[in-house]
Amino acid sequence: AKSPNPDISSRGKICLICAKQVSIYACPRCNVPYCSVGCYKKHSDQCTETFFKENVDEFLKSQSASDEDKRKMIDVLRRLQEQRDEDEAAMLADEPGSDDSDVGADELGAVDLEDPQFDQLTKEQQQDFLRAVADGRLGKLLEPWSPWWDRSPAEHRRRVRVIGDDAATPSASTLPDVPGNLPPLSSVTKATPSPLLPYNLLDLVYTYAFGCRLFNGEIHGDPLETASAVLDLSLVLGGKVQAFDSASVALQGLIASSLKPSLSSWASVSVSVVGDVIRIVEHREYALAAVADLHRLLAAAANLAKEQETRVRGAPKLSKQLLAAERKAYFYLLWTSHCDEAVFFMLRTKSESVLDEQKASLADRRKPGSALDVTAPVRLLCVVWISC
Repeated sequence: AKSPNPDISSRGKICLICAKQVSIYACPRCNVPYCSVGCYKKHSDQCTETFFKENVDEFLKSQSASDEDKRKMIDVLRRLQEQRDEDEAAMLADEPGSDDSDVGADELGAVDLEDPQFDQLTKEQQQDFLRAVADGRLGKLLEPWSPWWDRSPAEHRRRVRVIGDDAATPSASTLPDVPGNLPPLSSVTKATPSPLLPYNLLDLVYTYAFGCRLFNGEIHGDPLETASAVLDLSLVLGGKVQAFDSASVALQGLIASSLKPSLSSWASVSVSVVGDVIRIVEHREYALAAVADLHRLLAAAANLAKEQETRVRGAPKLSKQLLAAERKAYFYLLWTSHCDEAVFFMLRTKSESVLDEQKASLADRRKPGSALDVTAPVRLLCVVWISC
């Protein structure tokens, strides 16, 4: 068959929406080429639904839900159903002679309450769930996670507690524990610490805070999943950078790294994490707790990857990467534990300047005629199915 425009094949890919013009854009979700805003809008709704369903399905396959998780998910589904029933009842009430006697009926009868599965939902319920994820309605039904660093030291139910190596995983709402009797930095290296180490610490703190936001506080629920995101984001732990020469370079590099498709963040969210960094480095004990929790995560992930080396393709490589990252995190844990208080004041001040600059940059991008970053945070949205 001949192309509608014989010059198209020589100039580039054809738009797969209208099949008439050369494509100059690609859908950020499925990479389908399109030529204009009009074609993107025609394609967007179907793509969004398919995109979120695929990610939800993929996420569910990797999860093992506890009884409490299942109970919470059923509660969210019921509230979604109630909200939809209320909307339908309101529409029917406006139609003369309508019979709304069946509105509000429980449509979750087919769902196994002991082990809820996405495929057990009706097609209509699945579409409603995916739309609720995409448009933010689902998030409004969930209890928001409160970062531990948003509380002052006096508000915490407990301070940093000296514990042994067999400590249990800490709660997301309390200050993470720090191992006791940490040895001096000289126990792992004889070299003089570089004056650039404080800027590398920002990398670890930003990565930790971003991971907590990405997984809604449940970073220890699936250590391998979280640790893989950590390696993807961190320029220091991932081995992409040896040392930063300023706070600005470190934080701007991390913001850029967080916007890669695999991490699926918004520019505004990535910038706001700098605010988390400021609140963490404002207190020395908070910075120490964050690095200790990050090290704990990487150690757990490294152990899991080691166990899977002979059974899972790619596990040996991941195991090696995680072990290297765990050792780096331990190095920074020791360094932070013996770091001078003045370092944290300096980091907070410089980070505040970076945050102000980034906020101003975002404000400029929102002005008429400026392009906005519209990348969707898929992993964060899909995690609500289990970790709600």
